[in-house]
Amino acid sequence: MQILFYNVISSKITCCGLRYIYYHQNEDGGWGLHIEGYNTMFCTALSYICMSILGEGPDGGLDNACTRARKWILNHGSVTHMPSWGKTWLSILGVFYWSGANPMPPEFWLLPSFLPMHPAKMWYYPCF
Repeated sequence: MQILFYNVISSKITCCGLRYIYYHQNEDGGWGLHIEGYNTMFCTALSYICMSILGEGPDGGLDNACTRARKWILNHGSVTHMPSWGKTWLSILGVFYWSGANPMPPEFWLLPSFLPMHPAKMWYYPCF
């Protein structure tokens, strides 16, 4: 998957972004929520997609980063085992069917932003 705005990003930014992703990959191929964190499906899937957006092929990356990430994702049940927000992001990027994401009523986003339950104020740390 290579998205159209790949050509707009400078090669220096692309190189720095990929280097950051490579250097923070855990030994078994996944990524955690922070650089010393345990792997999560959310972070691993989004890092894998970021590498694809930045131009890496399915078997590319430093030390086969894409291959190791894909293997970790498949060994842990695929992206269907990802939290709701992850499925929403994958659907926005066009790599996951909207029917697989949990429904989110659009009216929820129309609530005034000063309310404590506005979706922009919700934050979820996937811990699995």
